[in-house]
Amino acid sequence: MNKRIESRERVGDTPDFHPLYAQIKELLIQRVMRGDWKPGELLPSEFKLAAEFKVSQGTVRKALDEMSAEKLVIRQQGKGTFVAARDGRSTPFHFFRIRPDMGGVWDPATKLISVKLAAATPEEAEVLGLAPDEGVYRICRTRSFGGAPMLLDKMALPQHRFADLDTIYRRNEPTNIYVLLEREFGVLVVRAQEKLRAIVATEEDQALLNVPAGTPLLTIDRVSFGIDNTPIESRRVAVDTHHHHYASLLT
Repeated sequence: MNKRIESRERVGDTPDFHPLYAQIKELLIQRVMRGDWKPGELLPSEFKLAAEFKVSQGTVRKALDEMSAEKLVIRQQGKGTFVAARDGRSTPFHFFRIRPDMGGVWDPATKLISVKLAAATPEEAEVLGLAPDEGVYRICRTRSFGGAPMLLDKMALPQHRFADLDTIYRRNEPTNIYVLLEREFGVLVVRAQEKLRAIVATEEDQALLNVPAGTPLLTIDRVSFGIDNTPIESRRVAVDTHHHHYASLLT
């Protein structure tokens, strides 16, 4: 029997036609999801992983290289490969590109408006892959810059995945919720999709951002995903862009 095929049979329980390195990648992700290696933790060496999965080091290396390109792991020369992690110093706008027109240090103040458990809307259920009316935790907060509110941040996260998030959130009131999800639930957010559009401020936007009726706002609809590519949160951000803009570097 061909050694490559033999190795493939040892890795999976049933035959499939995914490249062997892709199967190893999926197994590594499953191990992270299971909690075998936590965010920020050092993975076993390529040699040890190859021995465990009964494949070549080259196969493991290719799997880790792809995970590194997707920012699922961090490879450090001379130290090894670590599960990607955020720390308390991570910017609260890790996936956002909002910047003040004047430049300078970007350090908005966060104010919690509400956090509560509610039934998912049809839109939230579709985005998060939930059953109709399944529970979500809704968090609403504002960001202020120079003493003036400029951003309204509203997010929904699945109740079944983040039990007691309302209590945990109020106890911590984190600036960066992704750090909280990682520390308390072992969930690592690795990517996000955004849609931008211009709208007229709603009554709620007017009240919380202190803007007059008819004010144009930039809205960002975002879905963030975990290391296993499942949706973690649905978020709507409304931004008063009189003194701020959305910046994106294209290469």
